[in-house]
Amino acid sequence: MEKNKRDLMILIAILFIGFNYVIYTYFITYKLDTVKQAKNKYALKTKELNSLKAKKKSIETKQQELKKLRQKTSSFDSMVPKQIDTPQLIYDFYNGCKSFGVNGENISFELLNGDSSSNSNNFHTLIIDLKITGNKANIENFIRNLNTITKRKLNVKSITIGSSDDEELNNGELKSSDEKVSKDNSNKSIGNAKKNGDELPGEIIFYQYVQGSGSSNTKVPDNYVFYDSQKQGFNSIADMFK
Repeated sequence: MEKNKRDLMILIAILFIGFNYVIYTYFITYKLDTVKQAKNKYALKTKELNSLKAKKKSIETKQQELKKLRQKTSSFDSMVPKQIDTPQLIYDFYNGCKSFGVNGENISFELLNGDSSSNSNNFHTLIIDLKITGNKANIENFIRNLNTITKRKLNVKSITIGSSDDEELNNGELKSSDEKVSKDNSNKSIGNAKKNGDELPGEIIFYQYVQGSGSSNTKVPDNYVFYDSQKQGFNSIADMFK
């Protein structure tokens, strides 16, 4: 009887140990592994979050730097535009001539090739030759206010102001069968022109730096309104300086 009781106790103990082993092996160990995996995932996510925060801060810093660079380059783009807008320049000079009481006789453009050997970003020079006529005071006032005529940043290369009679003589426009009479009449007309404050011709040569290839393939905007003071329209841009 005692032996059976002892065997029963041993069996119960074995079953208890086996049951605990099964629970530990298949439940507790699994839960521990799950917790460990969750902990590792949490650590990984925390690391990724910190990395994203650092990247976000770096992006915000770069955005601030980019904003500052854009502010700096905006003035550069104004001084050195990426496109040539000759219609706008013609329109600005036309309005400028009207505002200061001078006559715009002719305007011409010449694009010089840039030096691309030193820099991949080519720069070209646009030469602008403006010829005007007007009395001396108006021309001087026009010259003093050259920086207000257009928003485009232009550099003045040269300014030439001369007598209209001198120009006519230089061009051989005053001719006569009698050379002496021609010279006398010319000298008298020059003297009278200077005394009476006649209109003088002037020539101003500007140059403008242009970024890129210097091509002017831009479409002419539709909002150019070419009218004189009497609201009489022009057939084309070139008619303004005829």
